[in-house]
Amino acid sequence: MVRGSAIPMGWLPSLPFAVLLLTLTLCSPPFLAAQEDSPPLEAAAKSTLVLENGRVKCSVRLEGERLLGDRLEILPAWASQNGGSTAAIETDADFGLDLMFSDWDAPGKANNADNLIVLTKKYFSFVGDEARTLADGTQELVLSFKGV
Repeated sequence: MVRGSAIPMGWLPSLPFAVLLLTLTLCSPPFLAAQEDSPPLEAAAKSTLVLENGRVKCSVRLEGERLLGDRLEILPAWASQNGGSTAAIETDADFGLDLMFSDWDAPGKANNADNLIVLTKKYFSFVGDEARTLADGTQELVLSFKGV
C-alpha cells in the first residue's frame, strides 16, 4: 500500500478492466436496442396564467404540474398616466410553510419540537385553476394544488 493512500495498489490494475467491462456493456447491441425502442420523453407543457386589471399584471408560469415562477408588473399605460415608470418583481414562485406545534412551549426547541417541517413548492403539484369575477367586479385567480 502507498503511504497516505486509502486505495491499495493491487486494486489499480483492475480499474482498466472495470472501465472496459462498463464500456462493452453500455455499447452492446441489446443495451443500445433497448435505448432506441423506448419512446422519447416529452417535455412537459409550459403555460402561463395571467391576471390583469389595467394597472398591474400578475403572471404565474407553470411547467406541467410544477410552478416555475411568477411576475408582478406595472403596466406601461397606467405608469405613464401617473407620472411613473414600469417596474416588475419576478421570483421562482417558491414559498415555505413552516409548521410548528403551538399547543405547548418546548424550551430550547425550534418550532416547539425536534421535527422541523418546512413545506416548499416541491411538495405540491398543480391540479387546476379557476378565474372568477366576484360580485364587486374583483377578478380572482384560484390555483389548486395537491401534495406529492
